Amino acid sequence: MNLPKKDKNTRQFTGKHFLIFIVSFFVVIIAANGMMAYFAIDTFSGLETDDAYRKGRDYNRTLELAQKQAELGWKRSHSRV
Repeated sequence: MNLPKKDKNTRQFTGKHFLIFIVSFFVVIIAANGMMAYFAIDTFSGLETDDAYRKGRDYNRTLELAQKQAELGWKRSHSRV
C-alpha cells in the first residue's frame, strides 16, 4: 500500500491547536466582559437621587394628597407668570 507523502508545508490541526483556540476564545470573552463591567461600574454609581429612601417612604402620602386634591376639584395651573 502506498501512503501519500507528507509535504513539509502541510500543517495538521491537532488537539494542541484546538486547545489554544478554545482557551484564547474564552480569554477574549472574559476580558471583554470584564472591561464592560468595569466601565459600567465606573460610569454609573447607581444613585439617581440623594434622598430616594425618603421619597419612597413618602410616596403613599403623596398619592393621598393628590387624591384629596382631585376630590376638591383643584387643578394645577400650568401658566407662568
